Amino acid sequence: MKKEEKKDLRIIKTQKLLKESLLELLKSNSLKDISVTEICEHALVNRVTFYDHFNNKEELLNSIIEDIKEDIIKELRKDNSIYDFRKNYRKILEKVINYFDDNRQYFNVSLIDSNNTLLFVSSLYRIFLEYLDETMKSENTENTKIMSQFFSGALVSVILCWVKDDNINDKKIKKEDLLNNICILLEKSFK
Repeated sequence: MKKEEKKDLRIIKTQKLLKESLLELLKSNSLKDISVTEICEHALVNRVTFYDHFNNKEELLNSIIEDIKEDIIKELRKDNSIYDFRKNYRKILEKVINYFDDNRQYFNVSLIDSNNTLLFVSSLYRIFLEYLDETMKSENTENTKIMSQFFSGALVSVILCWVKDDNINDKKIKKEDLLNNICILLEKSFK
C-alpha cells in the first residue's frame, strides 16, 4: 500500500510540474507555438514521462482547465446553494467573481494574453454551461438549454472583460458593482 501511495504522489508531482511549465510558457507564447519538448525541458521532465501522463499538450491544457473547474465547483459546494442557481444565483455569482478576482493575475497572464483568449473563453464557457445545464433543470428542457447557453456566454463575456480590461473609462469596476449589475440582468431574465 505504501508503494502505491508513493507512486500516486510522484504522479501528482509530475503532473503538477508539467501544468506549471505549460502555464509559465503560456505567459509569452500561444499554445500552438509551444512544443511538448519545451514543456518537458521547462519542467525538467523526460518526454517519455510526459506521454505517460498526457497524450498531447492539448490534453495537458484540458487537465489544467479541469482543475480550474474543480476549484470553482469546490468553492460553490462549500454550502448547498450550488444546487439551485435560480434561487441562489447572487451567492453563486459572488463566489465565482471572487474566484476570478483572487486569480486575476494568473488568468490575465497565462490564459488571456499571448493569443490564448479563445482558449480561456471556450474553456470558461464549457465550465459554466455544464454547471448551468445541471442546476437549471426544469420541465422545459429546450428552454433550459437555451437559458444555460445564454447565461454562460454572457457570464464568460463579462468576466473576460472584467479580468482583462480591469477598467472602463479609466475606472476600475468594483466586484460589488459587477455582481449587482449581473444580478439585475438575471432578475429581469428570470421573470
